[in-house]
Amino acid sequence: MGKDFVLDNLRRARTLSQARRMMNDEDADGSGLILEADPARDVLLRIADELPEDGRLEPYDAWVASGDGDLVKLVRALQPEYLAQRQFRDRQNGLRQEVGALWIEAQEAWRGQRFYPDANSTLRVSTATVKEYSPRDGVLYTPLTTVRGMLSKHTGEGEFDAPDEIFDAVAADPSALDIPVCFLADGDTTGGNSGSPVVDGQGRLVGLNFDRVFENVAGDFGWNADRSRNISVDIRYVLWLMREVWPAPHLLEEMGVATRRTAAAGQPVMRVRAGVAPGEEVPAGGK
Repeated sequence: MGKDFVLDNLRRARTLSQARRMMNDEDADGSGLILEADPARDVLLRIADELPEDGRLEPYDAWVASGDGDLVKLVRALQPEYLAQRQFRDRQNGLRQEVGALWIEAQEAWRGQRFYPDANSTLRVSTATVKEYSPRDGVLYTPLTTVRGMLSKHTGEGEFDAPDEIFDAVAADPSALDIPVCFLADGDTTGGNSGSPVVDGQGRLVGLNFDRVFENVAGDFGWNADRSRNISVDIRYVLWLMREVWPAPHLLEEMGVATRRTAAAGQPVMRVRAGVAPGEEVPAGGK
C-alpha cells in the first residue's frame, strides 16, 4: 500500500521538523542555507509530527481504514496513484522478462555461442582467490589492509577521517592494529553485488563484498585476470567494530557469534552453515 515509501519520507520530514524547532529555522536542512517559507513543506512537517516516537503505525490496515488525522488522509489520497504505478511496473517487468528471454536467445543464435552473462540482475556465484594486482609498472597493491594501515592514512578529512571511537578502541587494545580490514580477490562481481557474503572453502563467512578497484570498472564487459579485483570487508573487522568500537551485543547474539573477541586478532570468523553452536568461533582458513 505504499507504506514503506510514505513512512520513510514522513520520518525524514519529522526529523527536519524537530531540527527546525531546535534551531529556530536556521540551517535545519543541514545545507548551510536558511529554509525559506514553503506552505507544502509546512503541511508535510505538521503531518510528520503525527508519527509516534518509534515511527510505527500498527496495525497499518486498520489505521488506514479508521484514522482521521492529516497523515492518514494523505496516505489514502496517495494510495490509488501508488497502486496504479505499482501495477504498471509489474506489467512492464513481466514484459521485460518475456522479451528479454527472446532477445538473449536471438543474440546467441546470431553469435553462434553463449555470451558473457554480466550485469543482468541474475543470481551469481563466483569463485575467487585472494590476490594482489599491479595496475601499472612499478606499482603493486597487496591484497590485505589492516587497522594499522587505515589509521596511518588518517588525515581527518573526507574519506580519510577515521572515527574517534576506533582510535579509542586501539588505545585500549593495541593488538587491534593487526586486525584485517579489507581484502582483494579476483572475483567476478558486478553492480548490485555489494553486501554479498564471501565464504571460504569450508563454508565459513570471511567477508562481505562491497566494491571494485578502479581498473575493474570495465568488469561488467568481461573478467580480466590481471585487473579484475573486487574489494571485500573482512568479517573480523566487522565483528571487532560490533564488539569493541560500537558495541552491538544484541546483533552478535542474533547472528550466533561471541560478544567478545576471545582469540588472537587474526582468528575469529563465523560459520554460515548449520550445526554450529551460538557463540562458537572457528579459526580462519584460507580464503
